[in-house]
Amino acid sequence: MDIKNTQNFLYDKNLVQKLIDLSNLDKKIKVLEIGPGKGIITKGLLDNGYKIRAIELDERLYNNLKDNIIDDNVEFVKEDIMEYIIDEECNVFSNIPFNITTILLEKLLKDFNVIDVYVIMQYEPFLRFSKYDDYLTYKYLLFNPFYEMNILYKFKSSDFKPEPKARIIFAGFKKKKNPDILLDDMNLYLDFISYLFNKKTKLLFEKIDKLFSGKQKEIIKKTLKVEEDILFTSLKYENIMYLFNTFNKYANERNKKIVDGFYKKNLTDNNPHRNFSNKNNW
Repeated sequence: MDIKNTQNFLYDKNLVQKLIDLSNLDKKIKVLEIGPGKGIITKGLLDNGYKIRAIELDERLYNNLKDNIIDDNVEFVKEDIMEYIIDEECNVFSNIPFNITTILLEKLLKDFNVIDVYVIMQYEPFLRFSKYDDYLTYKYLLFNPFYEMNILYKFKSSDFKPEPKARIIFAGFKKKKNPDILLDDMNLYLDFISYLFNKKTKLLFEKIDKLFSGKQKEIIKKTLKVEEDILFTSLKYENIMYLFNTFNKYANERNKKIVDGFYKKNLTDNNPHRNFSNKNNW
């Protein structure tokens, strides 16, 4: 399927300007635009004084962009964003193809060169990255230590051509100045969370059985004030942070190897723990 058939395009310049104002991008940092399509966002960013690298896979759209937008502050690259290596510090501002929303966001949020991410996306995939009521979703736990995630704008279907059937939002993922987990520990943290979520048991202490010594597990029980049969889903965010920091600081290298590479092995667009598609909390 062509990229142009998986995107819904904005057409109102005033709306684009509103989104740019909501993003509060730093003009000192280059903007990475993914799937610029017909270039309405590209032109808006240029009008606001931003330098842009725009990645477009569709050959017809890429050629039209190069022919119609001539500006020293924009560089067009014909490449698949999922294969593209981000080689410099950047912010992301994009109307991303909806068919790769989740896997693309994961690629961006774990890239050390990406600072802030502002994307037009479907509402339901955003819920995978957000805390729903008291339920801690898998992707929320993966990236909340590093990013503040917010809905900045809710679109009407008529804001796009063709009109989408899904609910569309403008979401901001702003990197925390003081992350809850050190960036140097990000890979270990992603492996740790992926291991816990993919371990086929509902009980916390069965999930962590091979990761901590008996003495460490007793300390965890006392610190969290929990019983042996507590469900993993009963934990709060701060409990997860405590578990990881304890694992990072006190687990031996043999135990750390248990989770090594677990995130990459289980990288998928699916979230088996909850389906938000029918939620009416728009």
